[in-house]
Amino acid sequence: MNTLLGRLKLALQAERDLAANSAHELRTPLAGALAQMELLADQLTEPDDRSRSDRVLEALRRLSLMLEKLLQLSRAEAGIGASSTSVDLLALVKLLVESFQRSHQTATIELRPSPGQSVLMRAVDPDAFAIAFNNLLENAARYGTAERPITVAISADGRITVTNAVSVPLDPDLDVYRARFRRGQTSKPGSGLGLAIVDKLIAQMDGTMILRTVKLPDERTGFECELSLPPPNQ
Repeated sequence: MNTLLGRLKLALQAERDLAANSAHELRTPLAGALAQMELLADQLTEPDDRSRSDRVLEALRRLSLMLEKLLQLSRAEAGIGASSTSVDLLALVKLLVESFQRSHQTATIELRPSPGQSVLMRAVDPDAFAIAFNNLLENAARYGTAERPITVAISADGRITVTNAVSVPLDPDLDVYRARFRRGQTSKPGSGLGLAIVDKLIAQMDGTMILRTVKLPDERTGFECELSLPPPNQ
């Protein structure tokens, strides 16, 4: 039995390593192909040629996104979320929101910490939390209603919620979005891995992820993801 479990562990590790190594090795040539295609597209003048080049560029960008998410998933499955050192999540969230806003200038993010809150210490790996939180922001920006802001609320008891308005019907059982490659009713590009990555990383931090629909102040339907992380040494 011990030998069987050992072989099973090695097989699972080899599968993870293959996915991670393959994604990593493909990043550089894919980035090169994308850069060359962008240069070529700029030189095309015929409408049909430009249309075909745009489709190729879109396919390459989707593949690049998928590789990035596969790398994140492999890191999540390696168990990077746990940490014995506490970090200030309030400061980290502010930094991540500012960074995301600079790279997604069309998105509007409203950060709402609890009144008087100055610090939120939690025993998490900052890189792992950054991966999880950025996936939530990307999910909200990609699938949310474009003209509506993304709201990030932080409570004193350690709950972090990301809320966005939606314009398409959501599955009645929101927990299906935790599954890999499960996406809602949308034609927007995506990997279907974002929430699965968040769920795995937050679980490694001994936290929970709750998905819910909410009614926004303007009566629109909103999608909300709440992360709850326990205090250190609890």
